[in-house]
Parts: sequence; structure tokens; C-alpha cells
Amino acid sequence: MATMRRKFTPEQKAQIVLEILKEDKSISQLSSEHGIHANVLQRWKTEAIQNLHQLFVDDRKGITKNEK
Repeated sequence: MATMRRKFTPEQKAQIVLEILKEDKSISQLSSEHGIHANVLQRWKTEAIQNLHQLFVDDRKGITKNEK
């Protein structure tokens, strides 16, 4: 029997990654709470950390926001 994949909005993913980064609970605890495999949570965390620098780029000018 095939199960449907759950879809998470970017906001939901961000909230869960913030929970991971707070380190109040382990990834395995959060995995159980949210019903998401620990490997998926680890991938979301890694992706978020790798792309964090993009928050500080002004796309209109290609410069960091604090250089204005």
C-alpha cells in the first residue's frame, strides 16, 4: 500500500528547523513529535544553514544589505 507524501510549507519547515537549531530537543525527539524521518530533518537543517547567507543579500544590487 502506497502512502501519500506529506507536504510542508516553507513556513512549517522554517519553524521546525528553528526548533532544531534551539537544541532544546534532539532531532530524534522532533522527528517523533512531527512524524518526519530524522534524515529529512537533518537535510532541512543542513540546507537552511548552507543558505542562511542569502538572507543578507540585496537581490536588486547584488550586495550585502549592511553595505548600503
